[in-house]
Order: sequence, then structure tokens, then C-alpha cells
Amino acid sequence: MSRLIHIHGRTTSFAGRKGTKDPGIRWSYAGPIGGMRCTQVREPSDPHAWADNYLCVPSESPYNFRWSYSGRVRGMACIQWNEPSDPDAWQDNFLCADIGSGHF
Repeated sequence: MSRLIHIHGRTTSFAGRKGTKDPGIRWSYAGPIGGMRCTQVREPSDPHAWADNYLCVPSESPYNFRWSYSGRVRGMACIQWNEPSDPDAWQDNFLCADIGSGHF
């Protein structure tokens, strides 16, 4: 089952399962974070979308994310990413990862 991620302005947090190590996932609204592997998060249909939002992981992270603003990515594990306070086209956005790329 997919978990739904809600983004509220600039105060986004990511939490793994209880008892697991902090995966080091960081959010940036100011471009990629140096020394980290970053995935751009964008929705081109949103007239208020920012082009500098990134989800970043440590370079040695087992997570290999891929962003989709047009539905799930075939062959990848995906969770829906939703912004309920912004009705502009965010309903089909997913953060996907290689299946088995880590335990979150």
C-alpha cells in the first residue's frame, strides 16, 4: 500500500519506520544540496510551481528516487505525493524508487 506524502510549504519532514536509522532524506526549496544525490520535485501544470524544489539523499544512500508528475512509474515502487492546499494538478504525482532499493 502506498503512503501519502503531504507537503506544507517549507516545513516538510520524512520519517521512516520506528526503530530504523535516519535515512538522511532532506528537502530543499533552494536547489540541489551539495554533496547529496537530489531528485527535482516539480509539477509543470501548476502555475505556482517552483523549479528549485529537490528531495535529496546522502550520496551513499540505497534510495534511487525518480519523480513523476504523470502517474506511477512502471516497474518501480511508488508513493503518491499530494498537496491538498494546492488544487493545481498534484493528484497524479508520485515519488518512485527502484524496488528493493532500501527499507523506509
